[in-house]
Amino acid sequence: MTKWAEKTFKTRADLMVRVMNLRWPHTERIVQGMLDSLKTYGKDSGKVMDVCCGNGRVSTHFALKGFTATGIDYSPAFIEDAKIKAEEHHVADKVDFIQGDVRDLDALLGDRVFDVVVNAWTSVGYTTWDDDTAVFRQARTHAMDDAVLFIVDTMHQGRASMNPRQMNYVDLGDMLMLETSNYDMLSSRIHTVWRFYRKSGDHLLYEDECEYDIRVYSLSELASLLHESGWHVESYYGSIVSRQPMSPHTGMNIVAKAIK
Repeated sequence: MTKWAEKTFKTRADLMVRVMNLRWPHTERIVQGMLDSLKTYGKDSGKVMDVCCGNGRVSTHFALKGFTATGIDYSPAFIEDAKIKAEEHHVADKVDFIQGDVRDLDALLGDRVFDVVVNAWTSVGYTTWDDDTAVFRQARTHAMDDAVLFIVDTMHQGRASMNPRQMNYVDLGDMLMLETSNYDMLSSRIHTVWRFYRKSGDHLLYEDECEYDIRVYSLSELASLLHESGWHVESYYGSIVSRQPMSPHTGMNIVAKAIK
């Protein structure tokens, strides 16, 4: 992994856990959206592979709905927090979490096979097209022939191009996070810096910063990549919850089936 990834996912992963915690209140609705799609394929239970699971919000919410789940993530801190949250939600017996590089899925998963594969919150594009293809190809190897793949809540080129330079802040209670993002249309990579400031009375004291640099795909590019990996895109939406059409104003949400 790159230097920025080592810091973001390992050295200062404690800061990123705080950012990910902001996503938890929205996860039940996102998982319900995926469950609604799964019903159209006759699936109301099974095993979920959560690729780049972060601190386990998708895996845990699938477990709360009766599925079993396995989450994989590069960050030891994310995995430890995921285990704690699974205990807090009383589903530790239905989920397990594996720390490791998802480019090594075959080695990490052994002979496990899954009914559902999930990749959430723009967790694709960290390195190269070939690496991403290899990840989804390995996911297909560990999927049933009727498996369903979801890529949800993900950035795409159309949306990134609307506002190539963005800045906003997030209140984290005792800290404030300033987020700046720059999208390079030529390379189709987006570089994000999260700067964290600790509150001290009326002052903000700089704590540290984390970075994020990823390739942003168009819908057609990602569909092509998935097809190379053994998946066929069946539908796509701006929201997996409302199933509104995808546009430059929405995220990208893909539903794909395993190619037999």
